[in-house]
Amino acid sequence: MSEDGYVHLKQRLVGPGGPFELSMIEDEAPQPEFRRGPHTLSEIFQRSAVFGSRPFLASRAGQQSFSDIFRRADAVAANLIRLQVARGSRLTLELTDPVDWAASFIAATKIGASPVLVDPSWDEATREQRALSLESVLRLRSLDCEGIVVDHSAVPMGPVSVDDEALVTFTSGTTREPKAVSVDHRGLVTGLRSMMLLAVLNSTPGATRSAGPPCALTFAPMHYVGGYSALIFSMMTGAPLIFSSGEIDEAFDLVEAHEVRSIGGVTRSHLLDLLDAPLSFRAKLKSLRSINYFGAQLEPELLDQFERTYPEVGLSAGYGLTETNGSIASGTLTQFRERPGVAGRLSPAACVRVVDDWGRPLSQGEVGNLEISGAFLAKSYVAASGATPIRGQWFNTGDIGYLDDQDFLHVRGRRHFIVIDGREIDVVGLERKIANLAGVRDVVILADTAKSIIAICVSPQTDAGAMIEAAVRADIMGTHWRILVSAFDSLPLTSSGKVSRVEVAKRIGAMTPA
Repeated sequence: MSEDGYVHLKQRLVGPGGPFELSMIEDEAPQPEFRRGPHTLSEIFQRSAVFGSRPFLASRAGQQSFSDIFRRADAVAANLIRLQVARGSRLTLELTDPVDWAASFIAATKIGASPVLVDPSWDEATREQRALSLESVLRLRSLDCEGIVVDHSAVPMGPVSVDDEALVTFTSGTTREPKAVSVDHRGLVTGLRSMMLLAVLNSTPGATRSAGPPCALTFAPMHYVGGYSALIFSMMTGAPLIFSSGEIDEAFDLVEAHEVRSIGGVTRSHLLDLLDAPLSFRAKLKSLRSINYFGAQLEPELLDQFERTYPEVGLSAGYGLTETNGSIASGTLTQFRERPGVAGRLSPAACVRVVDDWGRPLSQGEVGNLEISGAFLAKSYVAASGATPIRGQWFNTGDIGYLDDQDFLHVRGRRHFIVIDGREIDVVGLERKIANLAGVRDVVILADTAKSIIAICVSPQTDAGAMIEAAVRADIMGTHWRILVSAFDSLPLTSSGKVSRVEVAKRIGAMTPA
């Protein structure tokens, strides 16, 4: 799409009378907001009830229609009321079955409670501590153990305000302990609609449309923003959603069986598996038209390989945080190729400013700290000690980058530097450099400033240790720091598929993530 075509399309979508018409909330920081609904989850659930017998959720275990899921949600809601889960209270969702999880999520909203979305892989002590600190009145671990029955009359949707808490989720925990984040209906639904707007703006003009709502598959776990966003998108559009356990062989079979057109929640590891798949497996993906990747920016070599391997499949990626309720910028393979290092084009629903370390605004194109504002932001961080506001002010992302004159967001990564003998070493840039070496799939750099050790942890097992050490030595030339290279079959991941620096540090000893 030409730049003039993009500007025209954007104006038609967000301008007066458009389907994504925006208005501005004036606060300490500007907050664009969609004028037209839906504005709450309850509105979305009520609208999706009309999809009735259409296929809704599927996995290796089978398929459920919209009616099936809403009947189950009514049963769960009735039993939650029986268990005295009241409006305004919190309950912890610890279910692993995606159908039960979805029914419980809908049920909690129906009765005006807010689900706390914990990672089921956390140990019991951590899950219990999270539930206690957030004053959860119930830990829902299995519908069977709570005596939930499927046969029950419909439970009416209770009144919901845009300012009511919709859910509590957690930051990824990639570099530090996960933080609890309170998300209200305004922030959640604005974030979802902002991503839908980005998808329309990034769509290819004249692309072939499927006869019905395009079926999607997600690798993202349900408690993660990519997972529950995919669930709510399906309810907004009436499109079937397929859950994958993450096994790549299973995913190929599901794509073929359900004629899946898009895959979301794709990590670097998934992408490499797709690229390495034999031709007989790739033949199962003939219905596939798009893949949405999330994670660190991809190297040009990988982009080239993807385009050669899957010429009929579009690749998109976005930039967002837990606090932004999804991606606030999104780009396509063509844009990544034309603008190396770009994270995507900024959503019209988002405001970004770039400031120096003293909070002074920088000129367009200057690299500095990225701060964002918008109605899509979460409401606050929550802890036993109280709440810390997020929305209503400029939110510091912790990333550095800049915005260009065509609203493309360039993200240089988080401000991860090691100071070695008075010099700042860019850890993110160094990790990307190592990732380009043959045989390296994942990489994490850790530093122990007290012992003057820099540790490079890679996977899988590789004999490229000397090459890796030489690459690092070139960046820290002339220092007395020691370099340790450790290779593992795999590196520990967070539930969102990112390498956990915290867990890697535990694995190799008491070192601080860089």
